Amino acid sequence: MSVTIVGAHGRPILYASMNGSDLQLEFETYASGAGTADIESITTIRRGQFKSIKKAYAVDPALPILEALQQVSDAGKGSEFKADVDAGRFGRPEKFTWWSFDD
Repeated sequence: MSVTIVGAHGRPILYASMNGSDLQLEFETYASGAGTADIESITTIRRGQFKSIKKAYAVDPALPILEALQQVSDAGKGSEFKADVDAGRFGRPEKFTWWSFDD
């Protein structure tokens, strides 16, 4: 199962899935022209942070994390969630970013 988290403009900003017991957030952008790069970003949040995510967005703590994130996205708070993750609000996530130039 995966969840598409949408931003303020209704477009996908993250794709959430489970990787073992951890939450994995992914996004890709593709080169828009010469000299630009394809970028893939993967952020991993450890299971121990799930309670703080649910609390921050007033989601039922008994829900699985992917269902909780679907509710966050459906409530129009996807951009806020992404900003909180990027700011380290839910602990220091593991981040991997891959840039690919096609020159």
